[in-house]
Amino acid sequence: MNPCIRSAATALVLTIAFASPVAAQPQEPWPSRQVTAIVPFPVGQGIDIMARVLTTEINRITGQPFAVMNREGAIGSIGTSAVARAKPDGYTLLIGPNTPITIAPHVLKSVPYTFDALTPVCQTFENVMAIFVKQGSPWRSLKDLFDAAQAQPGKLTWGHTGLGSVPHLSMAGLLQTTTLKVQDVPFKGEVQILQLMVSGELNFAASSISGMYGRGLEPLAVFADKRHSAYPDTPTVAELGYPAGVPGLNGVFAPQGTPEPVIAAIEKACRAAVESESFTSSAARFRQTPAFLGSAAFTRRLRDDYEAKGKLVRELGIKQDSN
Repeated sequence: MNPCIRSAATALVLTIAFASPVAAQPQEPWPSRQVTAIVPFPVGQGIDIMARVLTTEINRITGQPFAVMNREGAIGSIGTSAVARAKPDGYTLLIGPNTPITIAPHVLKSVPYTFDALTPVCQTFENVMAIFVKQGSPWRSLKDLFDAAQAQPGKLTWGHTGLGSVPHLSMAGLLQTTTLKVQDVPFKGEVQILQLMVSGELNFAASSISGMYGRGLEPLAVFADKRHSAYPDTPTVAELGYPAGVPGLNGVFAPQGTPEPVIAAIEKACRAAVESESFTSSAARFRQTPAFLGSAAFTRRLRDDYEAKGKLVRELGIKQDSN
């Protein structure tokens, strides 16, 4: 064969060989089929309700269905682990709070994933906590409560939703800055706390505004750096000179290794859903605070919280079994 023809033929074969894989495997637009969204807490909780509102809106925006599955247990680490092991293609996502990401690895003896096993895609809303007393309590301010605690060392009791929960760590972090001695009592849920608060068996509680609003309790201070729309006359702990704490940071997470174009597409749909009238009105109804953050900003906030929570948990000496 003529050398010139042979060279041209070789060049053509090489061009086809290198070009054909790219041409044969175009990037599939997300979503092109049903997405599974795992919520790592039980059906009916505020987190679950807001996750379903979010996925309904993303379904409307994208035209693709979402199947919401609840995989609760071990401070949310069971559902989180399932997503961390999933194929990183954007079709299995975690929708939930920061608890299994920034708290569980420090509180539990072991979890089957690391902080970096998931990619934070977007923050959707904040679940804000507050310090509550029963209606009619003689304590009308946080100062009143703390004065009573100072006068009766070790006598006052307060409730929270379990060691290492966001309300527990928020209150424990605040108490670290004082010399007060009070007894904390962990519960599995806010219903039990509410019952004992109303009966007077618990003196105060650190709990979510979404769970306690309109149920016969009065807030003395909100764990935030700005006032909550549900209680505009209630000061924040930051206003009173104490650590603001970090609320429940709820959002969407994907398995590590999910392609950047897919992350960007989910983030875009997430923003549109959070800014929708349906999502904002549902958040207001359940006393949640819509607060969108993109992937980069959400990741930074979670990493800061991960490090802060680790330090606090070590100082408090908390460690428990995964069950």
